[in-house]
Amino acid sequence: MTNRKLTLEQKHAALRQAKAEGLCDGWHVEWDNRRKSKVWIAPGGVKTCWSLPQAVAWQIKVGIAEPSSISSELAQKLHRKLTQEEKDAAHAEAKRKGLPEGWRLEYDNRRGCKAWISPCGSRRCYTVGKAVAWSLGKGLIRLDQLPSAQSAMSEEEVASARREAKNRGLSDEWKVEWNYRKGIRVFVDPVSGRRCCSIAEALRQQNTTGEAKETKTRKQLVKCEKGSAADLPPGWTTEWDNAAKRNVFVSPKKDKKCLSINEVLTWSLKNGLFHGETCQSSVQKKGRKSQLTEEEKRKALELAKCQGLGDGWTVEWDTKSMQRVWYAPNRRKKCQSLPEALAWATKNTLGPETIISHSEPNKSARPDSPKSDKVSVPTKTSSPITKRKSLGSELESVTKKQRKNPVLSADSLPTLTNTKPTPPTCSSSLPVAVAPCATSSMAGYPYKFAPHLSMGIGSASTGQHDLLSRSIPGGRNHAGLPASLLSPHGSHHHSNAWLVQDLLALRSDQMMATRMTMQREMLLGAAIRRSSNPNSLGYPFFG
Repeated sequence: MTNRKLTLEQKHAALRQAKAEGLCDGWHVEWDNRRKSKVWIAPGGVKTCWSLPQAVAWQIKVGIAEPSSISSELAQKLHRKLTQEEKDAAHAEAKRKGLPEGWRLEYDNRRGCKAWISPCGSRRCYTVGKAVAWSLGKGLIRLDQLPSAQSAMSEEEVASARREAKNRGLSDEWKVEWNYRKGIRVFVDPVSGRRCCSIAEALRQQNTTGEAKETKTRKQLVKCEKGSAADLPPGWTTEWDNAAKRNVFVSPKKDKKCLSINEVLTWSLKNGLFHGETCQSSVQKKGRKSQLTEEEKRKALELAKCQGLGDGWTVEWDTKSMQRVWYAPNRRKKCQSLPEALAWATKNTLGPETIISHSEPNKSARPDSPKSDKVSVPTKTSSPITKRKSLGSELESVTKKQRKNPVLSADSLPTLTNTKPTPPTCSSSLPVAVAPCATSSMAGYPYKFAPHLSMGIGSASTGQHDLLSRSIPGGRNHAGLPASLLSPHGSHHHSNAWLVQDLLALRSDQMMATRMTMQREMLLGAAIRRSSNPNSLGYPFFG
């Protein structure tokens, strides 16, 4: 029994025997269900002893009783030692049960029983079965070295155990196995796989499993949608679907699963599973409905609005599932029920700003105001480290192109954009150099061929100095940079110092290539004019 308790007569008898052996007054005895033995509790509950000799020894130790007050029999038990014959007999029995060599046997005076001590001295077992199980766990013995009586049960023993369990009320689905660790037979639960050490424990487990199974079935039946059993065709069954997490209706041929009775009726009508005229007419009456009336829609929407559903939702009739469905604004979501729609609307808050109409014009714009040619392009902000990496890759690609072809066109140069805000007089984007052969003015230069660039052609050492020292209209210098970037007092001097250095190096190489190209073209034009006009002096600047 699980919750065994000692009766009053058993307690009085145990206390009379303990008093005769020298136990003082004030002790009381109880039953320990875990250890399956009596437990002795000292006066005031200050000490718990698991045997009578242990209780007597404790009271002598603390000075409650004198050593001469205990009986001679109890004194022998307190200082008992096993004889050699008892040890040999116990070792022979343990060897038959599979205990390996090296275990020592002693008598535990505190517990009043034999104790097996492991070869290393770190383990103390009070039964041979526990000693064998500990040896198996530590690798001192293998499972195939155990005798057959300890490793398995015979067929006769299994049949006898099952007959005994069946007579006491255990079902036939339970299995009987041998637990070699504990050295006892166990009963295995077919549902949970739990191993019970006794038939009583197996019966309690069976009752617990049956109650839980019945409760689960009852909850599943509550989840199942209610419907008229008379309308269902014969042969349909219900079962639990793990994927749908609910009860489903299964067709007679197991080829269709339906979630609702309306779906069962519709599918049965299409596949001719109805034989009675009454059932078929009732299903046809339900299946004939194709849409909701305006009154039904109005009532459904009023009910939904009272429960907190926002505007913009619509309700329609679904002919497949034979029920109402709810559509979110702009038909973004289809919900099978009102609670589902409320949950989705709560999760995805739908306000007036989320419903965008593309047909209405912009009322904030003035009709008489001219359209601005400037288009604001949102710029993506990036960290200086990202800018430096991207700029370095662009400079590397430009350098490779310059090695192949010293003449750079407008398409071959990257467009560098300053992401920091600039003064109104300066544009946020830096101009790209245009080839000198273009007829239009160069970007950032209001002259056709920029004649001031001809000064100092070929002086590579003064190219960067010229770019910094000269200035042109529009707030830019010859390098095409805003003045705020190059000014030591500019607002972006510190944040864009690294950008200025890279841009100056790029513009210096770019301007050198432009000067060389212009010089080459002027020399080629002079040579052509000289060849066509023999009287010409042939100077490149005075054709």
